[in-house]
Amino acid sequence: MAKATPIQPWKKVCRLRKEILERELKLEDFAVDLYQIVNRKKSGGPFYCDPEQFFATTYATENLRKFCSGILARLVGRGDGVSVLNVAQTFGGGKTHALATAYYLCTLGEKLPKHHPAVAEILAATKMTDPPSARIAAVSFDRVDWKAGGLVKSPSGEARHFRMPWNLIAWQLLGKRGIEILKRDEDEPDYYEPPAQSLWMELLEEVEKDDLGALILLDEFLMWAHGAASPDPEGVRQDKGPVWYDRLKNFFQTLSQSTVASKKSCLVVSLLATDPAKRDEVGTEILARCNAGLNRQADVQTPVDKGDFAELLRRRMFESFPKGAAECDKHVTAFWHRMQAVEPARAKSPDSKKELMDAYPFHPDLLNRLFGKWAGLRQFQRTRGILQTFSMALREAEPWDDSPLISSQVFLARPGASDEIGSALEKLANDAMNSVEETSKPNWPGNLRTDMPRARTAQTNASTLTGREVEAACAGTFIFSQPIGEQAELGELRWLVGATCDIPAMLNAGLLEWAKTSWYLSECESTDPASGLPRYWRMGPKPNLNQMHDSYKRNALKNARAKFNELVKQCRPLLDGRDEGVDIHILPSGPDHVQDDATFRLVILGAEYAGTPGSAPKPEAVDFIRTHASDTDKREHQNIVLVVTPSAAGLLQAEQAIASWMAWGDIKGSDRFKELEDEQKDTVKRRERESQKEALTFVKNAFELVIYIDKTGNAVQKKFTMGTEALFPTLAREKDLRIYREKINAETLLPGGPFSKWPAGDARIKVKDMHGSFGRYPDMPKLVNRQVVINTIEDAVRRGLLALRYAPPAGGEEWFWHCPIEGVVDWADFAEAWLPAKTMLSKVYPGAVVPSALAGLWPTDDKPVKLSTVCSWFDGTHAFDEIAQPGYPPEKRPIPKTDYKLVHAAVAEAVARGEIWLVFGNDSLLGEKPSELQLDPDANLFRPPTPLRAMDLLPGALAGAWEGKPPKTTVGRLYAALKAAKGRPWPTRQFIDVLNEAVNQGVLIRGAAGPEFGSVTGDMDRELRLPPAGTSIPTPPPIKSPGVRESSEAFMDLAQLQDFVEEGAPALTKLLAGAAPEFAVKIKLKGKVPSDLSKANDLLKKVNPDWQF
Repeated sequence: MAKATPIQPWKKVCRLRKEILERELKLEDFAVDLYQIVNRKKSGGPFYCDPEQFFATTYATENLRKFCSGILARLVGRGDGVSVLNVAQTFGGGKTHALATAYYLCTLGEKLPKHHPAVAEILAATKMTDPPSARIAAVSFDRVDWKAGGLVKSPSGEARHFRMPWNLIAWQLLGKRGIEILKRDEDEPDYYEPPAQSLWMELLEEVEKDDLGALILLDEFLMWAHGAASPDPEGVRQDKGPVWYDRLKNFFQTLSQSTVASKKSCLVVSLLATDPAKRDEVGTEILARCNAGLNRQADVQTPVDKGDFAELLRRRMFESFPKGAAECDKHVTAFWHRMQAVEPARAKSPDSKKELMDAYPFHPDLLNRLFGKWAGLRQFQRTRGILQTFSMALREAEPWDDSPLISSQVFLARPGASDEIGSALEKLANDAMNSVEETSKPNWPGNLRTDMPRARTAQTNASTLTGREVEAACAGTFIFSQPIGEQAELGELRWLVGATCDIPAMLNAGLLEWAKTSWYLSECESTDPASGLPRYWRMGPKPNLNQMHDSYKRNALKNARAKFNELVKQCRPLLDGRDEGVDIHILPSGPDHVQDDATFRLVILGAEYAGTPGSAPKPEAVDFIRTHASDTDKREHQNIVLVVTPSAAGLLQAEQAIASWMAWGDIKGSDRFKELEDEQKDTVKRRERESQKEALTFVKNAFELVIYIDKTGNAVQKKFTMGTEALFPTLAREKDLRIYREKINAETLLPGGPFSKWPAGDARIKVKDMHGSFGRYPDMPKLVNRQVVINTIEDAVRRGLLALRYAPPAGGEEWFWHCPIEGVVDWADFAEAWLPAKTMLSKVYPGAVVPSALAGLWPTDDKPVKLSTVCSWFDGTHAFDEIAQPGYPPEKRPIPKTDYKLVHAAVAEAVARGEIWLVFGNDSLLGEKPSELQLDPDANLFRPPTPLRAMDLLPGALAGAWEGKPPKTTVGRLYAALKAAKGRPWPTRQFIDVLNEAVNQGVLIRGAAGPEFGSVTGDMDRELRLPPAGTSIPTPPPIKSPGVRESSEAFMDLAQLQDFVEEGAPALTKLLAGAAPEFAVKIKLKGKVPSDLSKANDLLKKVNPDWQF
């Protein structure tokens, strides 16, 4: 496998010509002067006066070969020859070079250097081994003065001055005989009138008598013609002025027609002038008239075409360079991956790589733009100007440029140069500026000097860019913006600078920053969705909105700090996201405006309190934690106050963003706004909106310092960073702040617990001191919501870990233990928590005596416990068992002391609620309140029995109670049989209720009409019987346990169920504190039901093993 070619700088692959490296070449170094060639000396003179050097630097383009072939074929009289050629090329486009080539071919004879490729290629195209000789009349009209004329030689060598073009031609072709034929000797009248066609034909026939063709080469004709057709400013000379328009037209018309009519003569005309000033109104009219006279006969040709530019540059710039497709391909391939990455769509184009290879080492897009659009600039000399520009650029770039491709970066000034732009770029800028005819010309050099530093700053911030890509984009944008109104698409710009870029994202970042800060890039509302970059890049002649904004921003900066505090109040991330129980204080005027209580407080201070990360907090900011109403009024709850301030650096950034926003608003309200175009007005409004959002973001981000009390009680300042979260959630994640948001275990608040501040040796503590200690003591975590402690205390009272004494200001007291805290308002403010072992209760709640509350004391089976025994448990020495953690042994929890009468009252209420079953003698009570007599110390207390069912009363269950056929019984016999079966008196209330339900459901039938059964004793003899055989007996619903309340059944869709689980259930549990909610869930499937529900059942069983379809 062939080894890949490493990426090499263009200067390593191509060697610059010695003369380019040694000195700065002038424009004339690239301009061929036909006059000097015709009148060349034997030694000295420009390089092109030496045929060897001339052809060594000549590139025989396809058009040049065609041009020369047509001339040479005509001079030998071949039918494929061209008699009249109009070299239609912009100035500096290689016209004179083409004329000089033809001159050398027809004059050198045996001295013609055929070993040069250019000569060989031209002769091959002409199908000749030697070019023909010709009688040549070559006139460089830039050397012909209107008054003095121009010096030309006759075939015999006699030199003479002539003013008129026809005499300059005739003298060189035939000398004195030529002047005689045309009858236009300048000593004679009317010599300024063009000769008629017959005279020209006679002249050419005279030349061709010697078997030679006449080759007439006219260069820079406009230079002379402009002087002729321009009116005399003093109005003295009548031989000047517009009268020459028709003379010039007639001159070319008669000369070209005569040439065509000749046998082997050829006329080659280059009308355009080197001096761009000649392309004024007069010059334009002259060209129109001359072309009108010529183009009836002339073959219009351009010696240099688009495809020739790269080779032309290579030959003129370098002594050596890669030749052939294979050589160029390996160098382009080396950096091709960069081009693919930076602009994938362009890289996929079939010709994209070939274009780079054909133009290598030059960027094809750069050449196309300079040789194409720039040709429309009046002051830009196409080929000649480009050659000089690149010679300057490459000479300056060679020491520092390591790019593999010659693109817009070569026009940059060397790193560290005092001038912001290179001399080549300055030349282009001046050409573009001077090509504008308006009085107020665009200051392109100044514009580039203004924008280039901004591009460089954007480039520096995109740290991985090492090829000066953003600066090159700045130069490239200027080049692509000429003539005024042109532009570069985003893809073109990235393709132009992509050869040095390894990370396209960084290039995009650099371009985006430059676009935001540039003073001369035209606004573009259309953006690329992938990168957010403008789709079109145009450097305008006038400052853009950024420049206007910059001037307004400098003014706005004076008020930005005051505006900062206003925006703080509007910044939602500073206020949103706080937990319940947190109070936020926005810009309080002093510590006295921040209350001192057990509420968690977040204090947000403004610009005047900005601090520095890593340094001590500002004392005036710490005062909000340490003090309250005055310096001497020390704050009690310091631990739960956080103070947030901006950092000095963040404040400065925010001020910049605020000033930017304010500046857009100021522009919108200014008189200058009215002068803007509609698109610019829309842009101002949009940017005001966007910059306001950005300003609020910077305001938010400025807050990165929090002051708090650490474990040792010191005020500490810490830096934090707000991301996408709001302020409070961000602070809650900072471990050093010890913000506590979780549920608190009751044991942690009891003596010996980590959060306990219980007074030593005291059995009680105020509830407000329990949650207030989190704010008073620095070693405690910073409790976000005191309700967490209150809920924990409430749970501890419910579980029996604490007793609670409520003593409202109005007097009296109420005790709670092993029960919900109900019926009292704001109890946390007026209550004390007591240790049960040292508590004497004045009230016992029914829930405190039931089996579930006193585990470990009540029997676990159906054995009874005496009422007196239950009373003994409340003597202050007993404890119940609590399973604190599943899988661990139970914890012993002390039972408070109380009077037995209070226990009796609690038991009576529990029996009435169906939570305890009392049996005393033959009395059996459940769900009804016992009398004082029945509350005997020897009364037996049981756990509630299993609910009785109607089926338990049928003959199959109580056969002894039924007799006869059909079977029948009485209420008395039925109860007696049930009592015998159960071994103790059954609760009469439950028995009667089930009996009535059985009758109502048709399970049993009353023997005689009558009301519902009321009691066992009152309805002892009332008869019951079974329904007739064959009667359908409905299945009775399960009997509710005593004390159980159920809701109605509701049908819910999935969304409603989700709302209930996420919001309703937690809220309901809180509202029904003390109760144990159970949920019966049934799923009904409608519509198309899957045949296989096994996976659905697997999912349901993960919730409850018994849940399935």
